[in-house]
Amino acid sequence: MITNAGQKVPNLETGFSDIQGLPLSITMASSADVVCVTYNMHGFNQGCHYLKYLCSVSDFVFIQEHWLYPSNLHLMQRISNEFVCFSSSTMSSATDRGIMTGRPFGGVAILVRSGYAKNCHLVQKADRFIVLKYGDILFINVYMPCKSVGDFVDVYCETLACVSQIVSCIPHRAVVFGGDLNFDFNAGGAILPHFSQFMLQLGLSHTQDFVQVSSMYSYRHASLNARSLIDYFLVSDSLKHNVSSIAILDDGDNISDHLPIIITFVR
Repeated sequence: MITNAGQKVPNLETGFSDIQGLPLSITMASSADVVCVTYNMHGFNQGCHYLKYLCSVSDFVFIQEHWLYPSNLHLMQRISNEFVCFSSSTMSSATDRGIMTGRPFGGVAILVRSGYAKNCHLVQKADRFIVLKYGDILFINVYMPCKSVGDFVDVYCETLACVSQIVSCIPHRAVVFGGDLNFDFNAGGAILPHFSQFMLQLGLSHTQDFVQVSSMYSYRHASLNARSLIDYFLVSDSLKHNVSSIAILDDGDNISDHLPIIITFVR
């Protein structure tokens, strides 16, 4: 938030304070901290500029909806030469058919700072998720289906089942699970019992209780006057004590309809 005089002041809605353009919780993070962010960029061309900023303050960046075709995934790697990119495109089926109409959609990626990437390897990638392993920790980025998808609940549950199966087959100590869940825990609905069971199976905990604001949302649609909290980080119960802060970043430079969620871990 910027005053008319150009002076940065605390953003009371998100709980962030800006100091020379950087969130307070990030500028104060020590070199031993690990910072992760999840961001639905609503298209690469629209969100690439802001993504560069997020890379400057993060170590692991979970991306949803980059909308890139397989032949253009290299553009994600060009965001920063300090990061290694793991990505997938949902547009493969469209290019295989040779018919490309309408705007592109979907796509996920994880950008990993080079210092961490050397000890990180790809476990599995699909249209809606990417699983990486760093040391004995699994990093899982998801873009879950929205209600407009046909057989919404079935597709949602199938995606959760795929992720759960992969996690069960990989030795690990903890999980960092984040992304656009297209589901608001506060609103409930048909997905709630399925996701609750998924969290129980993987031993995951919520992290939004670390955000000290009265009104939380990560998605907003101005013309519909709609807001909801559908972007999350969930962590293993054993890792929750390592969470030092989490915040929703509301920044005028971000032109996506989603707000990034930033979480900091103390090692």
